[in-house]
Amino acid sequence: MCGLLGVVRTNQSVMQSDFEKMIRLLFIVDQVRGEHSTGLFAVHEKFDKKNDCPVVLKKAMNAMDFVGLPFYKALMTDIKNYTFFAGHNRYATKGLVTNNNAHPFQIRNITLMHNGTINHFGKFTKDAENVVVDSMAITYLLTHHSLVDVLKELSGSYCLVYHDSNDNSFNIIRNDDRPLLMGETAFGYVYSSEDRM
Repeated sequence: MCGLLGVVRTNQSVMQSDFEKMIRLLFIVDQVRGEHSTGLFAVHEKFDKKNDCPVVLKKAMNAMDFVGLPFYKALMTDIKNYTFFAGHNRYATKGLVTNNNAHPFQIRNITLMHNGTINHFGKFTKDAENVVVDSMAITYLLTHHSLVDVLKELSGSYCLVYHDSNDNSFNIIRNDDRPLLMGETAFGYVYSSEDRM
């Protein structure tokens, strides 16, 4: 079990401190879904798809400690200038608890987080067999194949949150085996795996 959280920001006029506080609380409440590692990616409002990729921060630690780190605090000083913000709390089911195995995974144009466990990759099994973390395998597959083709072959549970730098799109897709709740707030759209949010 892992947890996803995030914001698609539509209102730039909300106070910076309120936005920072909401994101911090999302991370802390969502850590009930996993304390092995915490990560985030953020997409700046002036994202240039030819030259940029999302900012990625991740560490093998719980969310309470993560939100106190200097690199997290530095990002929060400029968070009002970001349109997409995605967070992840990991409970390791496949792969060791390391900084590299924390979410998100970023390969070429895809930056991805995943809640769930993939048991089989269908015709893409050979492509995914040398990758320890199933979420990293999904990231790799999406850089080489269409979303429709990848989803047809996945056997298991998933909720995917990813950014595609090729078209600066923010994407969320899940099957019935993983929850995701969404609501509209003064900031924009907020989502979470945890219904207590």
